Amino acid sequence: IYNDINRCLAQSNYICCASYTTCVLYRAGLLPADHINKYNYHWTGSGGIPDMLRDAGWKKVPMSERQPGDVANKEGVHVLIYAGGDNYYDQSTCVVSSSGKAPSRSIKSGFMSAYGSYDIWRAPGR
Repeated sequence: IYNDINRCLAQSNYICCASYTTCVLYRAGLLPADHINKYNYHWTGSGGIPDMLRDAGWKKVPMSERQPGDVANKEGVHVLIYAGGDNYYDQSTCVVSSSGKAPSRSIKSGFMSAYGSYDIWRAPGR
């Protein structure tokens, strides 16, 4: 489904971490479809998430300065959205019920340490 974010949203019952993060950023109005569709938004490595964010003006910040809404990307491995405190969300944690209730669980940052260090990306103007 690469190169059509709207089709990805309409046809996917299951989604990978990179596609999930991209869809959240798209729905939040932080990345437009025409920009997303230039990249492999199903991939956390070169040509995917990091290039897409950088080229949209997102900046890397130190892990110690992360804020809710920042994106944590381990190139070629995994990507999550920081939610504040010790919580992150990815495709495995964010199943929203048909009633629209918020996700019921998150990933704790300790889980992330298994993969080593992550790059933290912040949207322009934040």
